[in-house]
Amino acid sequence: MSDFDTSDVDADPELDELLARAEDGDATAMVRLGTICVEENLTAKAREWYNRAREAGEPTAYHGLASISQAFGQNAEATELYEQGIAAGDDECYLPAGQLMLLVGRSEDAIDLLQRGFASGVSLCGTTLANHYLRAGKRDEAESWFLRAARHNEPAAAHVVAQIAQARAPVEHAIELHTFAADLGELDSLIAADLLADWRTDDPDELYDLADDGDVGAMVSLGRSIAQEGDLSEAVEWLSAAVEGGSIRALTALGDAFADAGDAQEAEHWYRTAAESGDRLGTYHLGRLLIDAGREEEAIALLEAGGTAESFMLLDEAWAALGDLTRAEAALDELKDLVARIEPPTLLHR
Repeated sequence: MSDFDTSDVDADPELDELLARAEDGDATAMVRLGTICVEENLTAKAREWYNRAREAGEPTAYHGLASISQAFGQNAEATELYEQGIAAGDDECYLPAGQLMLLVGRSEDAIDLLQRGFASGVSLCGTTLANHYLRAGKRDEAESWFLRAARHNEPAAAHVVAQIAQARAPVEHAIELHTFAADLGELDSLIAADLLADWRTDDPDELYDLADDGDVGAMVSLGRSIAQEGDLSEAVEWLSAAVEGGSIRALTALGDAFADAGDAQEAEHWYRTAAESGDRLGTYHLGRLLIDAGREEEAIALLEAGGTAESFMLLDEAWAALGDLTRAEAALDELKDLVARIEPPTLLHR
């Protein structure tokens, strides 16, 4: 009989069943109990459960044990445990092992390990390699690894590749790549794609001339710029004109302007109007606003029909805030499934 005492942790309706499964030899249940103990700061008991799982042949137990060692600054021990996890078949150990090796100056070992991890399907290993080369001043190698990771649907790498395209390629290419990164869950790319769609020029005088001539995108870009300078009245004037000209993105820009000015009620109105008009960024901002206001049920009702990466991310947060961790995890699972189904744009293979 285990000395695990369920009174040591917060009440969990599934805990007794989990404990029974572990006592019957279910190694995955042992790992889950170890994780619960870590969350409750019961480190000694966490080690016990992870060690029992390891003895039962569960590869993921090494990751749990290594994480504890790493949290206590025992980096050498943690690295060894991560490497044992890799040998046992847990590919999720590649990334933290490589990161720790880089941290302690074992660059050659780290590069070898991260390359193996990337070849095993851990795309974030590629982004980690890219950042290592970037810090080392090896820009060409860094860009090569960002591109390779982006081709494997790694969100952060896709965002960097889109930024590179933004500086070097036609704007439509940058928009396509930012949209791809946004589809993978990069919020900064979702915002960038919207801004680029309305970009006309960096010259303020030219922008005014284009807006005066009726260019709706210029109106949105100008309105956003003026709002950032703090002139809400003129910003609203330009953005409202853009709305009249048929711009849905201007609705979200109006929400942003009022949000930045501290008028949450007016911001909600415009974000909601944008969401009802099908604007993806407006939907995100409305969901974010509702969750921040403690109105998780409303946010869930809004986001459940979204089907986008950012919707699933907010759903995870909303369900977690309501204490429903099962549905929160389900939202993240849907996000992973979504990302796995996305085909990288042909631009990445040129």
